[in-house]
Amino acid sequence: MLTPLDYTIIVVYSLILVVMGALLAKKAAGGLEEYFLGGRKLPWYFLGCSGMASWFDVTGTMVITSFLFMIGPKALFIGFRGDAVLILIFLLCFTGKWHRRSGVLTGAEWMQFRFGQGRDADAARLLTAVVAILPVIGLIAYLMKGTGLFLSMFFPFPPEVCAGVLIAIAVVYTMMSGFYGVVISDVIQSLLIFVSALVLGVVAFTLIDGIESVSALANSVNGVSDWAGSLPQMEITFPQTANGSEYDVYRFLGLAMGFFLLQQTVFGLASGADPKYFASRSDKDVGKLNLLISGMIAIRWPMMIGLAVLGLFLVNDTFEDRTVIAEAAQTVRAYYPDMDKTSWHSTTTQLIAHPDEADPTLISNLETVLGEEWRAKLPLVGYEGITDPERILPAVILSYVPAGLLGVILVTALAATMSTFDSTLNAASSFVVKDIYQRWMRPKAGDKELIRVAWITTVAVAIVGFIAGLNFSSINHVWDWVLMSLMTGLFVPNFLRLYWWRMNGWGVAFGMAFGAVAAISQTIFFPDFPYWGKFLYVAIIAFTGTIGGCLITKPTEMDTLVHFYKKTRPFGFWGPVRKYLLEEQLSYIDSENTRDVISVPFAFFYQVMLFLIPMQIIIHSFTSLYWSLPIFVVACLGMYFIWYKNQRPDRDMENEPDLRASHNR
Repeated sequence: MLTPLDYTIIVVYSLILVVMGALLAKKAAGGLEEYFLGGRKLPWYFLGCSGMASWFDVTGTMVITSFLFMIGPKALFIGFRGDAVLILIFLLCFTGKWHRRSGVLTGAEWMQFRFGQGRDADAARLLTAVVAILPVIGLIAYLMKGTGLFLSMFFPFPPEVCAGVLIAIAVVYTMMSGFYGVVISDVIQSLLIFVSALVLGVVAFTLIDGIESVSALANSVNGVSDWAGSLPQMEITFPQTANGSEYDVYRFLGLAMGFFLLQQTVFGLASGADPKYFASRSDKDVGKLNLLISGMIAIRWPMMIGLAVLGLFLVNDTFEDRTVIAEAAQTVRAYYPDMDKTSWHSTTTQLIAHPDEADPTLISNLETVLGEEWRAKLPLVGYEGITDPERILPAVILSYVPAGLLGVILVTALAATMSTFDSTLNAASSFVVKDIYQRWMRPKAGDKELIRVAWITTVAVAIVGFIAGLNFSSINHVWDWVLMSLMTGLFVPNFLRLYWWRMNGWGVAFGMAFGAVAAISQTIFFPDFPYWGKFLYVAIIAFTGTIGGCLITKPTEMDTLVHFYKKTRPFGFWGPVRKYLLEEQLSYIDSENTRDVISVPFAFFYQVMLFLIPMQIIIHSFTSLYWSLPIFVVACLGMYFIWYKNQRPDRDMENEPDLRASHNR
């Protein structure tokens, strides 16, 4: 358990955050651009570290570690649903710089840059701001669920209390410091994460005698024979209970991987409205910060496979007879017959922390099944009667990390969560302040008033997200809901705005409204839909609303479209707009876009191999390097010669002459 030294490290870290927030408060109070984008003065490597840290949270790490524990490196392909951050490929190649060129403050404000100053642009901006808050609430629920589950392994409090305390600290810090605080804290936290990940990966590597030994261990613990394989398969096996496995929905891995690739392509092509890109100083900076993010976040995967391997050792050493796991789960469920999976962790945490307050008969039965050390073993028992994969990460840290270093690892985990939490909250408050309150309620409000509204928004969104997190049975459950329902309702209407000239503000507004209603109705009326059912249900309804709203209303004015096209320079269906540009301008745009599109497959294999190769090394799967390393080298060469060498300086094409005057005669 935690020692006084560990507690001291955690308290000191929390105090440092609060003090940093207070010191940065004055700088953040210099105006909305200072508060939300750091005045667009932050260097690309700071923004890159922030991007890496904001995608590296303890909840997501617990989810991926749970899949790696169950099925080995092939879990990377389930990670295509979002954990492998495939949208970064599109942000790297083109969508990040396209959004930076707008010069706006938020994604909702971008709608008026794209559609002009008419009512349709106002509607698109308002609906985007409102609907964008839904995924933020979902992400906070997701972070709350995982953080509470993680911290309750170390502190004698229920998961909800642990998560609530951390969220309170994060809210205070984010309120005071704004985007400056988000980035500065993320830089510090990314360094902590990097060092801790390296240490845990090395520890796991030294424990493994060879790939055969870890394969045999995984087969013994999980009943999965091809655990160490790293090539995707059409069908895989998960650890089973008498009623199957809740993870069997991913059993057909080949189909799941293809579906997730499609989903992430849609999301990636619609992405880019992120404070990091609006805050960047140039197109080149956007490319460099994205490359830094992919390189730094790669350290996450060897760390997680290391934790999964240590988890296999831990379960093997803890339960010599693994049938007692099912017996222990049945013992607890029999005593609490009305308990469902959503309250399993709170109930078992309470039993472990305060056994004197529980029924002596229940405690005696647990001692009979698990032995005198039942309090150390019960956290690994899942509701269904198998090892709880989502608790592998905290259990490994608790068992393998010595005092003192345990405090450092905990601080790192907290840092990872804080970095995601503060950037998420900052984005939500920017939507409310800039796109709802200032735009529609108080256009003449001063900066001090607007920043106070940002504080209120930060608190309100955090509370709603916390309450939402109480209603989910597992981290995987809430992550599935966020990605397949809430995110789909946001990204599908945004997809066409970059690639089709006929798309107008009403199309986005209708699509956002339809998508939000679909996501909420799916949650209420069809909660048991599989992941693909959630995505298709929301996507079809949102797409129908988008196309319908667009076609029954008039197109965006041509002057607005020409200005947008010359400044953003996207590819796609822009024929009626392109006729107003000079031949040299069209050639410049086409050559840039051709190189960017050709770069996508190289960027894909670069990123996937960058994540996979370190995992192969950790588990001693050296023969796999014969195919993964050549793919990685070819991808790197393609990225260098096609993408990196052809990064261009910024060009203000929107201020250059075009053919509008001659066409309007």
